[in-house]
Parts: sequence; C-alpha cells; structure tokens
Amino acid sequence: TLFPTRRSSDLLLDRFELEGQAFFNAVRSAFLARAKAEPARYYLLDAAQPLAQVQHAIDALLPTLLERARG
Repeated sequence: TLFPTRRSSDLLLDRFELEGQAFFNAVRSAFLARAKAEPARYYLLDAAQPLAQVQHAIDALLPTLLERARG
C-alpha cells in the first residue's frame, strides 16, 4: 500500500494525531476562509462523499488544474 495503516495496538501517535478537535476545526476554518477570499486558487471537494464520487470530482477538476499549470 502507499500509506501504512495504523493498527489499534500501535501507541505512538504523530504530532497531528495528538492535536485536539479544536486544532482541526481551526485549520478547516482557515482553509475555508482562504477559499472564500480567493476562489480561483482553491477548490473544495466534499471528501465525505463515497469514494467513487470523490474520484469523479477530482477527475473532472484535473483538466482545469493542468491547463492553469501550463499557463
């Protein structure tokens, strides 16, 4: 696999896993504020959707991102 999975028996957490919900809420709020302030630079995808829908949204977005990267 690309990313190792964490077994429930593993006790070592990284610094992000040690953060509380308030930290993640603050990060999310900051990114949402940036996306609202600069909608041409940010794309919001609802990753709570089923995987196939998220993949479809990414596939639909890729041509736009590639065109923008080419200038």
